[in-house]
Amino acid sequence: MVMRQRHLQMIYDNLKPLYTVSDLQKACTRAAEEEKSAYDRCKSKTIYVNLVAYIVRRVRDEVAAAG
Repeated sequence: MVMRQRHLQMIYDNLKPLYTVSDLQKACTRAAEEEKSAYDRCKSKTIYVNLVAYIVRRVRDEVAAAG
């Protein structure tokens, strides 16, 4: 459970630049949805960690594109 919380926080921290202060709840919701989808799709810890890393990379690319 601690690992999932850490990854959720990592996704959320990377999503925050995409949202205004008043919309941070949306960032939290999206981070939870992204993490849950990764968890539900994975049968092993290794695959889960790799998928979360992919999600974080995708979010960082999205932030960079938004500039």
